Amino acid sequence: MFGVPLLGWVAPRLGIHLLMSGMGLMVAVSCFIHPLTVSWSFPVFVGLRFISGTVLAVLFATAGDVIAKWAPLDERGIWAQMLSRNGHPPLMGAGVSWPAIYYSHGGLALIVTILWIVLHKNDPRKVTWLKQGELDQILEGKQEMLVKKAKKRALHFPLSTCGLVVMIPLLLLLLIKVATGQLSGMLHSIREVTRMRIFNSIALFGSAVFFILASFWEPNGSWGDVTVVVLPVCILGCHSGGYPECVVVVAKQHSPAVFAYMQTKTRQHAWTKSEVETAYRKLLPKSRVVKLLKLGLR
Repeated sequence: MFGVPLLGWVAPRLGIHLLMSGMGLMVAVSCFIHPLTVSWSFPVFVGLRFISGTVLAVLFATAGDVIAKWAPLDERGIWAQMLSRNGHPPLMGAGVSWPAIYYSHGGLALIVTILWIVLHKNDPRKVTWLKQGELDQILEGKQEMLVKKAKKRALHFPLSTCGLVVMIPLLLLLLIKVATGQLSGMLHSIREVTRMRIFNSIALFGSAVFFILASFWEPNGSWGDVTVVVLPVCILGCHSGGYPECVVVVAKQHSPAVFAYMQTKTRQHAWTKSEVETAYRKLLPKSRVVKLLKLGLR
């Protein structure tokens, strides 16, 4: 959250390749020294975790940059799903020690960072090992993408404002998650199942309403555009009083394993969704899909 505005200032000056290389090395070193700081000083450990979380903001920008420059137009959905997935380690943590997990992640981060430094380039046309047919497939239908053009013609906001706009939903989402989690624990007069239904309904139906509103909203570069886009993301934070609590109530002592299985199913669903999305895009143009959706809502 705090790294996003900083990233908006640094990324155009250094480039994603150099920025991600530095972040990868920092994460590797951080993973190696995390177990040592726990036994040495807890405040240092917390500060190190804060720094690690801040530099991880680069991942969001890197995923967007890689998809925009490297993914063929008919494969952007599956690229976005695969690059936005995250792991869940409770099963591994039950079998080995947590320091071993940090050390293994540090080694893995170091290997991946070295591969990134060697193989990745900011421009696909500068990669010598790509065949011409592969390069043509990557560049097909794409226009030159520059930060200045994006912020001037599409966003209508200066770069610093864009960083602030990205941080707002993350901050509000965090506050709403904390508030709804605390509120759910305080409502002792309501049955536990009823509480979970209430918070899940607010999160899902509330977000759905604003997502539908956003699909029909005509952007004009005002803060109203930002509000319509930010609200559905923020309202999703209400699910912390329902969805995770539901898993704990049902699974009880098996919660770590159940959370891990849920992450696996989420990946499978994301893969299937991206494949179906790509197939429908080939069958129907985007304008036709929007017209059919509007007709159905009427």
